[in-house]
Amino acid sequence: GGEGRAVLLGSNSGFQCRDNAAWVSSQGLGCAAYAGNALLCRAFGAYKCSACPVSCGTCDLCEQRLGELTRGVCEDLADVSRFASTIGGQPVTVCSDDPSGGGCPSDLSENCLACPRSCGRCGACEQELVG
Repeated sequence: GGEGRAVLLGSNSGFQCRDNAAWVSSQGLGCAAYAGNALLCRAFGAYKCSACPVSCGTCDLCEQRLGELTRGVCEDLADVSRFASTIGGQPVTVCSDDPSGGGCPSDLSENCLACPRSCGRCGACEQELVG
């Protein structure tokens, strides 16, 4: 649930970017362990707006996505290369780089910042980010 929402909803801008000091990954590690490592940020979910957006460099995307979803807009990110996703050793740069043809690369399927429209996650992402 609702943990981390206070981190998301700031007073004026609608989004205050800061790492959630209480967040830990499935490995039991906090944000500092993932700082600057796009691959690990994606693999362990640290990129999420309610987790480590400062350490993982996703503040701009969180602010953009929150603003869009608040206005009822749900679009895929034009360039998803910053999430260091690969398929068969090839870097994934757009959501349509999905060999299965679905337009939803498997390791980005839960990622609200990358391919929410292609992955059919607009509703779930609105719940996660807007509340």
